Amino acid sequence: MSGWRLSSGGGIDRNRPLSFTFDGQPLTGFEGDTLASALLASGTRILGRSFKYHRPRGLWGMGGEEPNAILDVTVDGKTTPNVRATQMALREGMTLASVNAAPDAARDRFGIMDLAHRFIPAGFYYKTFMAMGWMRWEPMIRRMAGLGRVDPGHHPAADIIPMNVCCELLVIGAGPAGLAAAKAAAGQGRAVWLIDDASEIGGSLRWRGGQVDGGGWQDFASETVQAVEAAGGRVMTGTTLWGAFDHGLFTAWQRRQDAPDRHWRIRADQVVLAAGAIERPLWFANNDLPGVMSAEAALHYLALYGAVAGRKILLATGNDASYPVAAALAGAGARVTLVDMRADGPAAPQGVDLQRGARLTRAKGRRGVGGAVVEGGHVDADTVLVSGGYTPTVHLWCQAGGKLDWNAGVDALVPRPGTCGMAVAGAANGAFGLQWFPDTSSTW
Repeated sequence: MSGWRLSSGGGIDRNRPLSFTFDGQPLTGFEGDTLASALLASGTRILGRSFKYHRPRGLWGMGGEEPNAILDVTVDGKTTPNVRATQMALREGMTLASVNAAPDAARDRFGIMDLAHRFIPAGFYYKTFMAMGWMRWEPMIRRMAGLGRVDPGHHPAADIIPMNVCCELLVIGAGPAGLAAAKAAAGQGRAVWLIDDASEIGGSLRWRGGQVDGGGWQDFASETVQAVEAAGGRVMTGTTLWGAFDHGLFTAWQRRQDAPDRHWRIRADQVVLAAGAIERPLWFANNDLPGVMSAEAALHYLALYGAVAGRKILLATGNDASYPVAAALAGAGARVTLVDMRADGPAAPQGVDLQRGARLTRAKGRRGVGGAVVEGGHVDADTVLVSGGYTPTVHLWCQAGGKLDWNAGVDALVPRPGTCGMAVAGAANGAFGLQWFPDTSSTW
């Protein structure tokens, strides 16, 4: 158990504790937690198992990109399968269960499959069992490889009525770029729908902070909401815009805690994609161990929930964006070793042990991080945070037929102008940070 909670800080209400269980273990979080932040703060590391070899898996990310913390969630006797722990708010009395594990993630008896991984490569099942009567073996194989279990008595889709809407401008993502686009358009009297999959608007400003137009970002965000609503538009949080279809149709799923979810079909005269970027991992031996996390996610959980990812943290990076992460974690009381593969970079943050020109080669441990190897030397660590740079979130751009080009300056694929009907802004277009922030008064 390595994660822990600060006694103050974050947006949680420490006066309102919430009891829940994970795989039968009683745990406690607070009002304002997500399932992921509560599990991280409790020190629970193994949250799932890999699809084929049943290797232990832990929390990696902070949003819809989370690949490991996928749970069956029971509330008031009704179970919803395959919920990303990063996208659901914690409620009193929740029962959380890991998937693809028997009897649970920590004690999965199918973990023995990993011992034979050399003998069961890709395609092993089909090559082996096709000649032995596939239909006899298939049900067992499918049971071992599935995810969550459907509750036959719970049909959430039956309560959901498709919603249809048209608007002048659809802005996907409510980070700094999306807020700027929405505010500029609303200032011209245009009806804007501003959609974000997080519980609150602001994007990375929520955990990294920053100033916009010379003032605090919170003021800018509040002014944007007021402008959008005054112009007849709408701001929707907790809503994942998941599909771009022919003839300008977009689909979005709105998660609502105390009411049935809503499924929206949206048509807009213009669309701005401002979906931000996703932090990339690094490649090293055992990079899938529980306790290996995105550095950006660790800062997210610290700033918004007061949850510290570990006590002895190694942060491996190749970019300047990780230095504020290391500084914040050290300021929270963690022992932090920052390993920068570059020979040059910013000065070492206060309280951080900086190693320049070094590379992380291996994470050590069996059920979780128990140390690391950096260029042949051992580093004592219970958590490994990594940052391999940032990849623009261009899924919807590609769905809509847009093409990509390699931009060596930002080390990422970015949208090729003119290949799709959407406009792209901010980190989704490879513009990372606030220094790019333009004058948007005449953009729309």
